[in-house]
Amino acid sequence: MEFRKCYIDAEMLQLPGVMPLPKIADRPVICVTIYDSYSKKYITILWRKDFKPHIEKDASNKIVIYTNSEESLFKILWSILSKMSPDFYTGYNIWFDIEYLVNRSLKLKIPSFLEVKDKHVKGALVLDFKKAYQKIYTQTSYDLNHILEVEGFGAKQTDVNQIPYYYEHDIKKLIRHNRDEDTEGLVWLDEKLGLTDLYLMLKSEVAGFNDLNDNVFQFSQILDQILLRLAKEENEVMPSKPKEGYKSYSGAIVLEPKPGVHKNVAVFDQEKFYPSIYKTQYIILCNKQNLTPEEKNMKQILKYVVKIYDYLLKYREMKEKQISKLTPGTREYVRIENQRQRIKDLTNSVYGFVGYHKSRIRNYTLAESITSMGRKIIQWDIKQFQLRGYEPIYGDTDGIFIPLKTEDLEKEALKLAKEISATLSDFVKQEFGMNISSHKLKLNLDKIFSSIVFVEDTKLDAKTGKRKKIKKRYGGMVCFKDGRFLEKPYLYIRGFEFVRRDQSELTKQVQGKVIELINKGDVDSIKKLIFESVNAIRNDKYDIDFIAINRTMQKRFEDYKVETDFLRGIEWANKYLKVNITQGSMFKQIFVKKVIGYPHTDVICYTDKQQLPIKNIVLDKEKIIDRTLRSPLEKLIRLVGLSFDDCLGKKTLLSAYGGK
Repeated sequence: MEFRKCYIDAEMLQLPGVMPLPKIADRPVICVTIYDSYSKKYITILWRKDFKPHIEKDASNKIVIYTNSEESLFKILWSILSKMSPDFYTGYNIWFDIEYLVNRSLKLKIPSFLEVKDKHVKGALVLDFKKAYQKIYTQTSYDLNHILEVEGFGAKQTDVNQIPYYYEHDIKKLIRHNRDEDTEGLVWLDEKLGLTDLYLMLKSEVAGFNDLNDNVFQFSQILDQILLRLAKEENEVMPSKPKEGYKSYSGAIVLEPKPGVHKNVAVFDQEKFYPSIYKTQYIILCNKQNLTPEEKNMKQILKYVVKIYDYLLKYREMKEKQISKLTPGTREYVRIENQRQRIKDLTNSVYGFVGYHKSRIRNYTLAESITSMGRKIIQWDIKQFQLRGYEPIYGDTDGIFIPLKTEDLEKEALKLAKEISATLSDFVKQEFGMNISSHKLKLNLDKIFSSIVFVEDTKLDAKTGKRKKIKKRYGGMVCFKDGRFLEKPYLYIRGFEFVRRDQSELTKQVQGKVIELINKGDVDSIKKLIFESVNAIRNDKYDIDFIAINRTMQKRFEDYKVETDFLRGIEWANKYLKVNITQGSMFKQIFVKKVIGYPHTDVICYTDKQQLPIKNIVLDKEKIIDRTLRSPLEKLIRLVGLSFDDCLGKKTLLSAYGGK
């Protein structure tokens, strides 16, 4: 079944600096654009008192309906939607638009076509595209303008704050903002990422949700739904979800990384690691005699975990077959790859379902035994590598990192994987005293790095107030993946600021490039990049958004026990700039020396650059350099014998003694 999708975006005539509220709906709706996935048409409806009602059509797929009252706008909108009868509505922060449109229409005493109750639309599915995107992708900001720019649609040429002006003086720009940028941008983004198709697949095919909500992006909800479906097929009743709180248990093993730059490093992982462990554990209990009551309970739980894995692996294999027939880089390839990755992520999350405190099949003893077996398998693999003269430089559940010795990297790595896989029957026999040839354990070659850098670093533990080691912090150039060498190696990074949300765009950009240059051994380019980046800050070459640190207000203001610079910045901005940063807000932080004409502060926080008195701000450029460049790069560049001051042309003890 092909769902008929309706993408929708509405514009209100808002007051300066005041966000319209859907519950009150006291501001006029001036423009609405909808996109129909069946007809492939964009329909824009807008009104102004002086408009002569008429319709404009262009040569492509865009229709503009002009009318002269807000009441007629709503009558036209509901008439179109009634004839279209979409199965599915989506938009960016769509519940704001839907609730506002419905409430505003009722306020004007015009019956709404949409019947809304408790975030449900009668007879249709609704997906908040923003919420779906947030569940899957990490960005420094989830503002639609930012998302469209980083995803490749391009920067917007209109300004949301100018909508009242566009409405009165430049109606073409209002259409451009509402239709060509927001609505068309969202359709483009969905065609690229396939999020609505992913939602419909997870909902109708995989999870089978009956209620019309977006819980299909909550993995625990999907797994619970699959569990109930499988239990029904077995004519068995699942227990209710437990109400007791969370209990911790031991996790997987993580080896200490060996800092430095390493060449020709293969990453080996267990094929379908946790599915294999669960299945092997289940086989063991099926072969064991005289089970205890606890073991019988574990066996029953394992039966369903294995069923869930098999259920999901079926979909994963289906997507892998689909993608094998597609051309890499095409939109269809990206769409199916996205679906495959989400099913893979969902499959990987099953291992923690048994230890999840709200799971119907929660069993901490079993969860502990599974992670214990995982640790023992990794330790066995490591021992087998060492017996063959190979020393790992890092290891966790993602894989064991082994420097190779010969020039024929693929042959050497595959030989190692085959040899160690052959020993895993001995592991099962040694661990459980059983000869089980049907165990599911197998070591695979995942990827090969032509070069990889590991950095030793620490971070502040919020609970203890002490610094602890960060184990997973590496970046390298992948030259071999999916059974073949790549024409163009790509950069793969874990743990650095480059992949974190709470950093500036400058930090992410420069650090990613520095990691790439370290792996290439290009020290001169590193020095040049850092030198130019520092000078660009000092000479005001960067936009303030680019150098500001991205943050999220995780707690209520009063729940923070220690005053931090960003709390000072929030308090100051909320008071003097009328910025409204509260729990859950995503905002930016910038260091300043002063703000001319305002009370003193050394830091400002804001959610939109328009809130700032830019001409009055005197930036603290040296502090910005320290926070966005020096701090995240210092330990990294030390690996190639550089200090931050070396890059600025200053002589240091480090450079005087050869960088060691």
